[in-house]
Parts: sequence; structure tokens; C-alpha cells
Amino acid sequence: MIVQKEILSLISLFFLCFCCKAFEQTLEKSFHKSRLDSYAQLILLPSPNQPGTLQAHVIFTQQYEVHTYDYEHWEKNVPIFEEDPRFPALWMKYWVDGVTVPIIRKQISQWNWFYVKTKHNCQYFWAADIYWPKNKTVKTLLQAEFLVLATSATKDSFEYINNVGVTGSGSPPFNEISFTFDLSGIARSIPAIGKTNSPFYLQWIYGSFFSIYPKGYQLEKGKVRWQFENVWKIDEKFKVEWYAWYRSIK
Repeated sequence: MIVQKEILSLISLFFLCFCCKAFEQTLEKSFHKSRLDSYAQLILLPSPNQPGTLQAHVIFTQQYEVHTYDYEHWEKNVPIFEEDPRFPALWMKYWVDGVTVPIIRKQISQWNWFYVKTKHNCQYFWAADIYWPKNKTVKTLLQAEFLVLATSATKDSFEYINNVGVTGSGSPPFNEISFTFDLSGIARSIPAIGKTNSPFYLQWIYGSFFSIYPKGYQLEKGKVRWQFENVWKIDEKFKVEWYAWYRSIK
């Protein structure tokens, strides 16, 4: 009897895995994920807890471009963003083709396991219900503000893990994936040394004052940018670290 129950459990597990894989491939075949552009702007705002000092925030924008095929459907409880506990979200908004879509903060225990989870050790994620029309280019827009919590006595940092890909058979790769750190505002506010516009001086500032990972980025007008083309899969951590002089300003 026990053996029969174990066999039935294994059969049920196999059937569930098969259904999940079939669902995943059906979704992938119904889309061409053509572009994914992420933009993180580092800014300084007054600290509410320590008057006279500043605190780092990140204004985050992510644009997604998807070409749908002959498959009209609703996706329910779609994980849109995993919240890193080191950078709690103060707010988050979401649009699909310019129309506001409610996005809800949920505990990680409510994760929809039809979708792949990244490596974040997160407690919360943001989810939405999305309607996908057929045979159309759909553009989604995510905007959020994150608080950069102090994890070091003298430095602050922000990082973002970009873990996306095309898993279904027969689907084309992403045309382009990009990530941009806009450090221009905080660089200009560095006491005594952030005022010049010389490109050589800015190159020195970004190479010495900031620690930027991974290498291979382009620097233009204070913006650090990575760009990838014809991408089947990306699992990359983008990180910037800097000296937090603004914590002691009075």
C-alpha cells in the first residue's frame, strides 16, 4: 500500500512538472521578447532620521518590448520585480501600453512557481495581472524608487541582478538587453572634485571614486551602460559602490 502511494506521488509530480513545462513553452512560443532596457539613477535626498545629512536613493525604470503572436490571453499573478531587502522599494508603478496596471507587493510565499525566480534572497516581490493581445507589439514600463540602506561604515552600494532568457523551443532571442547606471548627479555633488566637465577628469572620477562591476561598460555623460545583443540568456549582476561622504554633512 505504501509503495502504491509513493508511485502515485511520483506520477503526480511528473505530471505536474510536465504541465508546467508545457505551459512555459506555450507562453514562450506566444512571445518574441525583443528588448529589455533597465535604467537606475542614483540621487541624494535629505535623511528623515538624521537632519542635515543625505541618503542615497535609486530611481529605477525598466522598459520591456514584446511582440505577441496569435495567442490572446491573461497572465495572472505575474512576478514583475523581486525586491532586494538591501534596497527596499518606497513605491512601484507599472504600465502596459501606456495604461496603468495595478501592481501589488506580496510575500515570497505567494510566488507563482510557473515562473523562474532569480537569486535574490528576497522576502517580497511585486506582481500584476497582464492582458496580452494577439499579433501586437506591447511595451511595458516599470518605475520605482529604492532606498539604499547603509551596509558599511563608509560606503554605499547598489546592485541589480538581470536574470532573464528565452526558454521555449522555437522562440527567437532578445534583440537587445541593456542596463544603465546614471551616476552623473552624485558625481557632480562630490565635494570639491565633482565640478569639472573635462571628459578625462570624469573618466578618472568614475574609475577611482566608484567601483563598477562588471567591466566592459561604456561611459557617456556620466552614465555607465552595458549593452548585449541577440541574447538567449543573461544572468548578470550589475553593481556600483561609492564613498558615502554625504552621511556626515551638517
